[in-house]
Amino acid sequence: MSWPGFKPELVLLDADGVLWTGEHSIDGAREFLHLLSRSGIQRALISNNSVYLHEHYLARCERMGYDLKPHELFSAGLVSAAYLEHHHGSGRILLHMSAEIAGYIEERIPGAVSIDNWLDSLGLADNHIHVQIVDALKADPFDALLVGIDRLGSYRKIGVASAALSAGAKFYCCNADYGFPTEAGTWLPDSGGIADMLARLTGVQPEILGKPSVHLLDEIEAATGVQRERMLIIGDRLETDMAMASQHGLPGILVLTGVATVDDAIRLAELEGNLIAVQDLRAAGELLGL
Repeated sequence: MSWPGFKPELVLLDADGVLWTGEHSIDGAREFLHLLSRSGIQRALISNNSVYLHEHYLARCERMGYDLKPHELFSAGLVSAAYLEHHHGSGRILLHMSAEIAGYIEERIPGAVSIDNWLDSLGLADNHIHVQIVDALKADPFDALLVGIDRLGSYRKIGVASAALSAGAKFYCCNADYGFPTEAGTWLPDSGGIADMLARLTGVQPEILGKPSVHLLDEIEAATGVQRERMLIIGDRLETDMAMASQHGLPGILVLTGVATVDDAIRLAELEGNLIAVQDLRAAGELLGL
């Protein structure tokens, strides 16, 4: 069986649930990546993660025997950084992010600062009087707020982010995922879950920069030279991977090696577009005639 009349120039592969789960590679992933290369099809890892820099992904790929290179890696955190640099490069940006991504953005955008560093700069790091924070933001408001996962997040940081939005900051979020699964079988909050709480607090809705947003596709097109009409996406989530395919006209393959269930495979028919569910990457390879 092969994909009906379509051979992609570029296959976009989700990371968690498609190539690996936690620190464990998924069976057939290494072989599938090799098949794509052997067939002359470009690959791109597209992760909605907003915590890590490329070095983390490269090290993980090396441990798992995946031959992905830096130019083939796209994450929501770094795509968000590129978007803000292009659209708000001369503005003031407040960052509710991991230290890794926040530091990366601070190096590239002079007006960008993490919540921790902003509080330190005003001598408010140890001051718990919220009205002083609100007054400081009103006196010198930020142009934008970017929300991602902050593993050292706190009630106070949520309060600062909320006050920044109330003072007029434009609201950006790295991705729309409410949570992500852990190897322990539980879930932890993701960027979308944090952003949803802030939206409920302030009435301000975020602009999503990672999956399923068009901004991620724009970045991939610019970096690879491949038009989205010649791309295909493989993922394990309806609301991000398959929604991205459906909304932007890409064929999509849902695999059941991550969070997607058989019920999700049935629900796939509710989305518009050329979408299909298969068990794993081996089945995806057969579908593509590799």
